[in-house]
Amino acid sequence: MKKSNERDKTKFTINSSVAVTLFSTLLFIISAIYISLNLKFEYWYLYITIVVCQLLVSLIYTWYILCRIDIYGSEYNTKTNMKLILAIIFLELLFLNVFAFIYGLYSYIRIFYRTKQII
Repeated sequence: MKKSNERDKTKFTINSSVAVTLFSTLLFIISAIYISLNLKFEYWYLYITIVVCQLLVSLIYTWYILCRIDIYGSEYNTKTNMKLILAIIFLELLFLNVFAFIYGLYSYIRIFYRTKQII
């Protein structure tokens, strides 16, 4: 019963991490559009570059965490996969999505240690 409860908590952590990442990315895109249109920022092409990169990183993170993390503890949860997720989380910070970065770190710690204990 304990393993089932831990799996449910891990599944909730994964789903909430995806929701937070997508929501904060959406807010990031809206704020970048608002700043570039209303404040007449002269380097508007930087916003487009950052927004496109941020959107790609968020989509890669979402795909990877949904498809590659196995809460049942099979061989998918290797250190290589978890290190790649950590690298993607730090890319969130690099492209200025701070809230997704903070929640991503929180989720990484919960997922990594929970799935190690389930095995």
